[in-house]
Amino acid sequence: AGYVERDGQACIYVEFEHEQLGYLYRYWISVNSGLLIAAQTEAEGQVVYEMSSHQVTSPLSGTGDWFVLPDGTSPRD
Repeated sequence: AGYVERDGQACIYVEFEHEQLGYLYRYWISVNSGLLIAAQTEAEGQVVYEMSSHQVTSPLSGTGDWFVLPDGTSPRD
């Protein structure tokens, strides 16, 4: 794990291997938004899955409670 730049964004980078399956997983998480911006999976040295998301649009604005617990209360209560 560490900090890297990916596609012009500062990211937290995580890499781990699932030894039983033989897969190598890589994830890049934006430091600014906390969202996953890229992921990659390798099997036997070949990329078998890859995704990336370059633009994040957040429709949320204002000071509302955006997260509500299942009982309808706010965690701020």
